[in-house]
Amino acid sequence: MWQRSMESILSAQEISFSKRFKDPAKRTLYILRNGILRWLIHKYTTLLPQNIEFCRTKFGKPFLKSKTWPGFIRFNVSYSRDRLLLAFSRKYFVGIDLEYKNIEFPVVDIASRFFTAAEANLIKTDNETARIALFFKIWVLKEAYTKAIGKGLFLPLDSFEVPIGKLAVRNNVSCQESVSLGHINKEWYFYDIPVDPQYCACLVLNSNSAIIRIFDLHSLDM
Repeated sequence: MWQRSMESILSAQEISFSKRFKDPAKRTLYILRNGILRWLIHKYTTLLPQNIEFCRTKFGKPFLKSKTWPGFIRFNVSYSRDRLLLAFSRKYFVGIDLEYKNIEFPVVDIASRFFTAAEANLIKTDNETARIALFFKIWVLKEAYTKAIGKGLFLPLDSFEVPIGKLAVRNNVSCQESVSLGHINKEWYFYDIPVDPQYCACLVLNSNSAIIRIFDLHSLDM
């Protein structure tokens, strides 16, 4: 039922693209991700979901066409496997990233190639079990930051260092709370976002005083 209702609000271009998926499961995920994004933007703007139009920056970051919605609304999307994470703001620029902690991923090699020397060394010196979680935590901080500033992976990941001093604080707080992890140049602030233990996530925005509200989609009136 969800797939049919979400598909009904997609654009003709999105429906056409969805038909390229040979795997029905991947097609379903594509429809749900795009449909849910449209539905939530509708909730924040009152625009009809099927009338929402998107543009992209030269770096590929999507935003609403100004003629569609003249107000300020920023959003960002991340997904990993069958999980979806979205961020919305009427005031700040946002970037969000979600990753599955793949225990078979060559974290030491990838960190050596793409992270700063300090970040890579931190992963190398950690024990084998802990370095998986540490790698993906640093990864989501980096990706969320590149998305928040609007450059995505056009910005080399080794050209900046993320705040890594508080990466273990999640064990001391409620699973429903975001946790401040630090900042870059007191301009972009990093927040640990609670997700399933097999995943990790980060939100970055240009404020250290924003009120962050976290919702599970199942708790919302669809």
